[in-house]
Amino acid sequence: MGSSAHFFIPISRTLNVPDGYSKTKKPTGVMENEDGSPTPTTDAAHFVFHQVEVEGSPLINLDASFQRASERAGNETRRGGASGTMGPTQLTVAEAMVEMDFAPSISAESATDSETDKLTAAFDYALSELNVLLRAFAMASNEPIKLVSREALPPMIPLATSDTKPWEMLSKPDLPFLQGLSIFNLNMNIPFVAKVPQSFAEVDASLDAALVNLSNDGPFTAYRDFRREADLNYFEEGNYRIAVILYASSCEALLDELLQHNLWEDKVRPEHAAKRFLNRRGRARGIVDLVKNELQNFYQSKGWPQDSPDIIGEWIDNVTSLRNKAIHYGYTPDQKEMRACVDTVNGLVEFIADRVFEARPERPITALALLGKGGLESREGWDESFRNYENSLSDLNVRLRVFQRWRSALSYFRDGNRETVPLDTVGSSCFLVFYPQGITKCFLVHKSMVLAHEIREDEVLFSPETQSSIDCYRNLGFPQPVVVNPEYDALSLGEEPTWGRYVYDIIPGFEVCISTLVVRF
Repeated sequence: MGSSAHFFIPISRTLNVPDGYSKTKKPTGVMENEDGSPTPTTDAAHFVFHQVEVEGSPLINLDASFQRASERAGNETRRGGASGTMGPTQLTVAEAMVEMDFAPSISAESATDSETDKLTAAFDYALSELNVLLRAFAMASNEPIKLVSREALPPMIPLATSDTKPWEMLSKPDLPFLQGLSIFNLNMNIPFVAKVPQSFAEVDASLDAALVNLSNDGPFTAYRDFRREADLNYFEEGNYRIAVILYASSCEALLDELLQHNLWEDKVRPEHAAKRFLNRRGRARGIVDLVKNELQNFYQSKGWPQDSPDIIGEWIDNVTSLRNKAIHYGYTPDQKEMRACVDTVNGLVEFIADRVFEARPERPITALALLGKGGLESREGWDESFRNYENSLSDLNVRLRVFQRWRSALSYFRDGNRETVPLDTVGSSCFLVFYPQGITKCFLVHKSMVLAHEIREDEVLFSPETQSSIDCYRNLGFPQPVVVNPEYDALSLGEEPTWGRYVYDIIPGFEVCISTLVVRF
């Protein structure tokens, strides 16, 4: 085997460079050979960019779409699909040349003399330096060029060797002779154990509930969205910097919303709950502070002692601190740090799920919202009492809407800048409540949809059409209060609104708390 490895790495997009364009990273210093003679260090790298034309459609997804659309429309499917008339596709392949003896990527405890370890270290270094070069291309061209990662590459790439050192290419016009063409396996891309997907029946049974959750921006959907995007960026894209930011965001969303949901289930009013999230100066408390001094209090008797368990410290060190480095210093975690990050996130989620499960007698709605029926069943905690809380999708929809209103009100009170927002009538809405006793009340609601002020109906000017509709409602005599939200043309207020009342206290249908003791909401 030669002294240098040549990895042929496909680039995700065609680079705007001539075929055969090359660039060399010079060695950073000089070292001594065994005989004492000087030689350049082994950290040089040479890159050659090949523009390759290949047959086949780059639009295979589009072809599949057109094929099925043509079949459904009763049209003859054209051979080659939508891209059948296109010519060969041009792709850029980077030939990355690094020395086989490159060793810094291998830690002292894992370094061996095996060819596999040498190749792995050489490939990791080649990929790292290639991405530096791609970043330089992106800066110079002002184009968003995607970097290359192990996870996003095919399971294997071509590999060859040569007897030429990368730094020797600085003075050589011709490409070196290659020998020993073989395959380099990127084992990370091949799962050792195939993941068994859920049966379609299981997925289908939960799909409608998932849609209701998403349509109401239900609790813990933000956590699941962040987690999904984090897993994709880590496992499929290999974008470690973005992945760690998303993993940290998923944890923060989970922990913050769990605190919210506990307060909501305990029927704490939004304006009172907001005090838990703010410091004495009215500014937002950090997530670590909230977890250690607020969320923990709900589970001290459920396996979360006063002294923070190890998993909380690991979350701070392996996830939160790593996220801060990525955001504030542009740091990109390595594989070891990412594995620790993912393991910690999994451990934290499991720890939280166990605490919520243990607390289900006191807060069943929170357990149902976080764990779902499947999570409760897997822990042998599902019984008919949970079915009573959520007897239908309509029950679920009501619960989610009530929590959503509570959370929206809480967000208003948590906003440290709300004191600077003028409490005027700009953007306000008018709500009329028709009571069965023939009483009508009129409320002006602030654009925050939290504050309200009762006004006289004659202080609002409606169009003739709107006024006619209001009169119809007034004469119908509903057995329950009816709320309408008509558009108004102008206001003629006798005094400035004091906004001294909360919408959820005075307008039916805007309630923010429900009793968990009532079987049917």
